[in-house]
Amino acid sequence: MSARSLWSAVYSNVLPKRKSVVRAFLFSLVGLLPFLIIMLIKKPQFLVPFLLLLGYVGHLLGLTSDIMKQLRWMKRLSEQGPIFWAAARGKRALVRFSRWCYGDAMDVLPAGLSDLGTSKRTSDSATIKWHHSSTSDFSTHWYEVQIRPVTVGEEATHGGGSSSGDGSVAAADSKAEEGWIPLLQKHEHKEVCLKPLSAGISYEARVRATNSKGSSPWSVLCFTTKQSPVLLHGGAGGVGEGYRWLQSLKDETITVTLFGLPALTKARQLEVSFRPSSLTVAWLPARKGAPALLEGELHGAIVPEECLWELKDADDGEGRELHMTLQKAQKDLPLWPRLLKGHPEADMSQVKREEKSLEEIMAELHKADPYGMSKVEKLKKEM
Repeated sequence: MSARSLWSAVYSNVLPKRKSVVRAFLFSLVGLLPFLIIMLIKKPQFLVPFLLLLGYVGHLLGLTSDIMKQLRWMKRLSEQGPIFWAAARGKRALVRFSRWCYGDAMDVLPAGLSDLGTSKRTSDSATIKWHHSSTSDFSTHWYEVQIRPVTVGEEATHGGGSSSGDGSVAAADSKAEEGWIPLLQKHEHKEVCLKPLSAGISYEARVRATNSKGSSPWSVLCFTTKQSPVLLHGGAGGVGEGYRWLQSLKDETITVTLFGLPALTKARQLEVSFRPSSLTVAWLPARKGAPALLEGELHGAIVPEECLWELKDADDGEGRELHMTLQKAQKDLPLWPRLLKGHPEADMSQVKREEKSLEEIMAELHKADPYGMSKVEKLKKEM
């Protein structure tokens, strides 16, 4: 074995890592900090040259960047500095030692969860998060996660039934426990990704903390996965109650088709109102007690003056359809996930906007400023 390979083996297997040396130096410096402060006050003529020499040697060895890197690492872990980080590490060691000595005897009944909600939803998955404050630092716990689909007309149970005074609580509780599918039994993190799920379906998820002493109450969350996007006629959109909407992947137009109008419907019988942030389609004159055919706040802003609507016969010959074309007010924004706020969302993460060609961009610029573009074309010819 050559001397170089021998030194490499010793350096990699015997000598401590550079990172470990820097951390040990920092911890030693923290331990000697009171002594250094006293020496700086009493004997500065001895300590200052020593510190300067130590800093110069560290700079020659290239330790400056390593020290700063480890200080940032300690601060990132503790958010308060290396002293508090060391205290947190000591507390963690004490907890582990106590758990090793006494085990589950140190457990206490877990407290309930809070702020259960979804952080991300797609057409086939949902990520849920929650907060949980431990009752005791010496107590351990894990999480149980269950899920079930919600049928149409079924209300969220939120952990139990309501009493009606006739002894129906037990029946309600038994119904509340039906259909739950256990997903995780001993989950350690306060976040979980639920998949695969079905698109456009409502689900209930419930989470609770548990340990050797018992379990906390269930925390229930109801959510709906996004629809799979409707890809049709070079556009992407979704489906709502009685309508379909498609947004173009090339320009900023949205086409809305309202289905189910009677066969004898005339244009003069409808009131279509376009506003910068809302859309309303209603009967004219307004029928007493009849709700609007389509009404709500738009997901984004539109240009009312450039919006159009037209009444046509349905393709299948049954009734008539109202076709509306909306013009978005802002360009080059992300695709709309829904037409109206509060309506079903489509998973637009699966769709990519088509890039415009140079000819299309030049045509748009010429349309917006024909005089300026003609001057540009003239200069290009002269060059």
